[in-house]
Amino acid sequence: MLLRFWGVRGSIPTPLMPAKLKSKISSVVQRIGPKDIESSESRERFMASLPDYLFSTVGGNTSCVEVRTLENCRMIFDAGTGIRELGAEIQAEKKPTSCHLFLSHFHWDHIQGLPFFGPAFDKRNKIDFYSPLPGFRSLLEAQMKPPYFPVTMEVMGAAKIFHELDGSPVIIGGVKITYRQMNHPGCCYSYSIEENGIKAIYATDTELREEDFKRTPENIAYFKGADLLVIDTQYTLGDIRHSASPPISPRPGA
Repeated sequence: MLLRFWGVRGSIPTPLMPAKLKSKISSVVQRIGPKDIESSESRERFMASLPDYLFSTVGGNTSCVEVRTLENCRMIFDAGTGIRELGAEIQAEKKPTSCHLFLSHFHWDHIQGLPFFGPAFDKRNKIDFYSPLPGFRSLLEAQMKPPYFPVTMEVMGAAKIFHELDGSPVIIGGVKITYRQMNHPGCCYSYSIEENGIKAIYATDTELREEDFKRTPENIAYFKGADLLVIDTQYTLGDIRHSASPPISPRPGA
């Protein structure tokens, strides 16, 4: 199982601003020695030796995480602005593709990249959409209608299949995906992905409460044994104690 982060921001994208770019350039310049610029080969070695964070800009996009399975199946979690860059990479392969797109919820920062997902406009492709929210197809279609957007979802030529999840696990090849409602306004779901003894949990957008840290049978069953937890870090526990956000009652079967 391989995870790639195409976007991690919430609410709005955060593009790299001039001051941050200048800071990255300054960090690179401080590392350069005379031997690093003697030849093209030495320059390439120097560039290869730099830490990844000096090149990173993808985090400025809103939520989108890609999971590639051992069977090379592509799963996508959320369609924030990061999905545009993922789509560009898929299109560069110039071959038909199939994607499984799981949506945590429908706040704008988690779906605003979908109208710009290039593979969705290629009729050779197939996209399976998943959400526990009944009628979620209409929510996706609504953001791609005038006056909000000039191109409707019907223009997307890829085969589109919408799966309304009923509480049962999703099995895709050798992968099992389960899901759980989290504490977030508007109804948000996390997803647990298990393959070949490896377990990763995508739990974006959740206002953690003290009760979430209790070792209840439900918490243990869902979170125990996770090798990787991708979770919202916008708020500290102290922030949440002072939050007026009411708890959310789970849907039947969720």
